[in-house]
Amino acid sequence: MTSPHSDTETGWFRGTGGALWRIALPLNEDMAAALAIGQLVRVNHDGTPYTAPATAAPTEPPSVRDSKRDWMEWAVACGADPEQVAAATKQDLIDTYGKATPSTAETGAQAADEELSEQNGERADGRG
Repeated sequence: MTSPHSDTETGWFRGTGGALWRIALPLNEDMAAALAIGQLVRVNHDGTPYTAPATAAPTEPPSVRDSKRDWMEWAVACGADPEQVAAATKQDLIDTYGKATPSTAETGAQAADEELSEQNGERADGRG
């Protein structure tokens, strides 16, 4: 959706408190992280659920030159926990998911989440 007052594309989002927000697209890194972990939800202008146009799922990882948001989307597509992904650095995501594929992610997602937890200073036994 393009704003009638500018050429900037915008989208509607519901925040954790239930308020509707019109936000410029593409989302900045912080907003993309909030979307990835469910603190923001894309909706239509009237608050009804948003249905994105169908797009093909990525079949290979982004380039190392691509944004952290691209790497976050790839990691989640590979089965990663969105909260772990939001806390990780771009380099952590590249190191962990650079060779992953969506088809192999289901078997490797738990190991990758554990690796990200360790990189974020957490221990698997909960004593992080």
